[in-house]
Formats: sequence, C-alpha cells, structure tokens
Amino acid sequence: MWPWGHLAVAYLLYTLGYRLRATRPTGRATVALAVGTQLPDLVDKPLAVVGVLPAGRSLAHSLLFVVPLAAVAVALATRRGVPQAGWAFALGVGSHPPADAWQALRDGSLDGADYLLWPLRPVSTSGETVGTYVDASRELAASAGPTAGWDPTGGFGLQLVLFALVGWLWLDAGRPGPDYLRSLVDRAGPWLRGARD
Repeated sequence: MWPWGHLAVAYLLYTLGYRLRATRPTGRATVALAVGTQLPDLVDKPLAVVGVLPAGRSLAHSLLFVVPLAAVAVALATRRGVPQAGWAFALGVGSHPPADAWQALRDGSLDGADYLLWPLRPVSTSGETVGTYVDASRELAASAGPTAGWDPTGGFGLQLVLFALVGWLWLDAGRPGPDYLRSLVDRAGPWLRGARD
C-alpha cells in the first residue's frame, strides 16, 4: 500500500471513532497518527535495502513488534497526560501491517501476509516491488500512466479515492495537525539556532 493509502485507512478509522464520540480530533493526536502510519515503512524499507532486514516488510510490519510498540506508546503518552496521542499513534502503526495484507487476503492467500508473524515465519520477497525510491517512482508511473488502464476500483485508484474522502473528513474536522506542527517548530527554533552557532 502507498503512504497515502496507509494514512487514509488510519485516519478514516480515527475520525470514525471521534465522530461516534461527538468530539473532534486534536492536532497532537493527528500528527501522532500520521507518524504511526508511516513508521513501519520508514524502518523496514531502508534496512532491507542495505541488507539488515530480509525484506521491506519484516520487523516493523510484524505484529510481534507492532503490538508491544503500540502498548509502550499508549503507556508513555498516558504518563505524559496525552493519552489521545498514544492511542492515535497505536492506531496508525497498528493499522499499517493489516492494510498491507489486504491484497493477499483478498486473493485468498496468506503467503503475502507472512510478515505479520516475522521472525516466527520467514518472509516472502516474491511480491515485493518497492525496495527503493527508484522502484517506487517506477511503480507509480506504471500504475498511473496513460497506458495503464487506470481502474478506480484497483489498489492504486482505491487508495486515491479513499485519500480524497479522508481529505474531506480532515477539512471538516477543522484541519487538525498543522497548528501543532507549527508550535513544535517554534519551540525547536531556539535549539536549532543554538545548534548552528
């Protein structure tokens, strides 16, 4: 699944929970959710490219890693008085591996989802195409190019449609996140200026 697909799936679940409780998502929690959705790929893909991990879906895509990481995030955030951010991060990182497995499950095969129990199960690299940014850009061009016969119900198109829906939901929720990111940058400003001197 593409990065925006992971973000869309997690944000859809996240906003649904808030809407059921008749509240609005906070900026801090929305940023934590977004970071969580990308973390498995940010860990596994670079480490697989340099040969530390066997595949781009292994360590950080394994439920044996994700579940304890989510529990620690919730515990630390709760201790700091921001439990919503911990739960949002846990939802983001926890939704990533199953979202990657949806195609294998759709096809009725668990072979493409073997990473969910890595290292207890060896991972297959046969269906893995995105190992580097060059591979990612080639895959994107092939799946979205004018000769690709783009299908909005296929994986790439479905993720774009889902991302558009989530964009609308995010706007409707008051665009949570950017203000929190600006406050982080403002707080880091003096430290960054001191590091340059």
